[in-house]
Amino acid sequence: MNDTVESRTPDKVIAGSKVVFAMFGLGFLITGMLYLYWSLHTAPFLPLQQAIADEFEDSRPRVEGGQKKKHQETPPILRVVMKVDFDPNDSQRSEEIETLFNRLAELASDKLTETFRPFDDYETFEVHFYYSLPEQKRRELAVSRDVSELLK
Repeated sequence: MNDTVESRTPDKVIAGSKVVFAMFGLGFLITGMLYLYWSLHTAPFLPLQQAIADEFEDSRPRVEGGQKKKHQETPPILRVVMKVDFDPNDSQRSEEIETLFNRLAELASDKLTETFRPFDDYETFEVHFYYSLPEQKRRELAVSRDVSELLK
């Protein structure tokens, strides 16, 4: 019997430090791509978002627009999400909600004139009001209207 021991060397060895640098590089690349995508996605609405933030302190507005599913040709929607300092579902505050909604529609009409899609190109204007209390469920109210009604 011939007992020979073969010593094999691995075909290719990658140093651990190179793997770590590659992982960090990939993480930075993906983070940069997400930042770029989000910036381009929200850029057309920044003037409106800034105007809402300036007028309504601590409202934390977020503005989005477009279609739900482009391939199904759904109507274009302009959506505003905004924090309020009261429960929006309180029936005694319904007039205040209506006033806020109308003011937001005015701001949208003013600020979205120079963008790629002006306010009157949207079919629906939707505002989501929310109120958060610590350790409690968030209270929300969505108000939606046709833009054609708002422009009358």
